[in-house]
Amino acid sequence: MQNWKGPYLKQGVPLDPWGNPYMITLDLNGDNRCRDAFYRLDVVSRDTGNKGLNGLYNPSGSPNGFEANKPIMVWSFGPDGFIDDKVPATKLRNKDNILSW
Repeated sequence: MQNWKGPYLKQGVPLDPWGNPYMITLDLNGDNRCRDAFYRLDVVSRDTGNKGLNGLYNPSGSPNGFEANKPIMVWSFGPDGFIDDKVPATKLRNKDNILSW
């Protein structure tokens, strides 16, 4: 690491335009899938059956098993600064979350 000039993030976690931290979930086992602690929840991400909201899916059908078929997920609480793990991603406090995957 002789030529490394890091750290690259001088102030820790990057913030969204409203001052909320971005949540960053990475594929750590090389299977090209991300399992985020919030968006994996059935109540947050289920649409119909194994199909999830925001392009997520539950390949195994197991409880709270929604994931993105991507190597990285980045999201934030959005302008209101809140999330709610008791309502779907498209409702109430979750509907303004900023998502990228």
